[in-house]
Amino acid sequence: MRKVLIILSSLTLTLTIIVAWVMLDGYRVYRFRTSQDEIAIQSGVDLTGLRDLHLSGSNQIVFRDLYRKLENVNMPIYILDVSNNSAGYIREFTADFFGYPKSTSLKHYIRRLLIIGRFKINKSDLRSEAEVAGIYGFHYFHIPLNARTIPTDEFVDKFVAAVENIPHQAWIHTYCQSGRGRTSLAMVMVDIIKNHDLVALEDILKRQYLLGSQDLSDTSLWRNGTYTQQMLDDRKAFIIRFYHFLKQRHSGGSRSWVEWNAAGN
Repeated sequence: MRKVLIILSSLTLTLTIIVAWVMLDGYRVYRFRTSQDEIAIQSGVDLTGLRDLHLSGSNQIVFRDLYRKLENVNMPIYILDVSNNSAGYIREFTADFFGYPKSTSLKHYIRRLLIIGRFKINKSDLRSEAEVAGIYGFHYFHIPLNARTIPTDEFVDKFVAAVENIPHQAWIHTYCQSGRGRTSLAMVMVDIIKNHDLVALEDILKRQYLLGSQDLSDTSLWRNGTYTQQMLDDRKAFIIRFYHFLKQRHSGGSRSWVEWNAAGN
């Protein structure tokens, strides 16, 4: 009897490990942080307006998990998707969860068989992010930004317009594929749009970093990082210029980043 129990326990543990290996990353939102999170180190950091941002960020969304994470949010939720080259969704999972369209590892084939019932994925299986977001009652904006690049003039004006058109009493969630660089940039940009007239840029950058975003003021190269020194310098220079753009805009200056940028500011 004891041997039977040991065998059954071993089989259960093995099955649990296999299921976790195959399925777990399809059910979770990673690198999730919000403007409501506690900041452990508050000394010297201006938190003015932070809690009123109603802002969160993460990696590419598993909408079901995001819905659970924001289930206590009693206001409309707007998605600002700054990812690029997404293949969309299959059922409620991202297409790359099934290895579509490129990777076809053993894990991906098992997922296809268990969830879809076949190995082959057809284009008719795909749904857009906007369609899946709508299932959960989320409003959706897609403003694509290439990884490890400085936002284009068109992106900046579209992003500012999107944020300003979202009602004040609404929650904003932004994401990119990994939830790192572009999500950090987008969260800082939202904070600047909302609080440039109240908070110094240094504090905006620091508080977003303490919440879990990358420190956009730090241009130190990471070991095995994917950013070059020029990329880090350019990103920091962009965010400084973006802050000054919003400041002059608040004072009655140019409303368009394209025009302000073209004027050589």
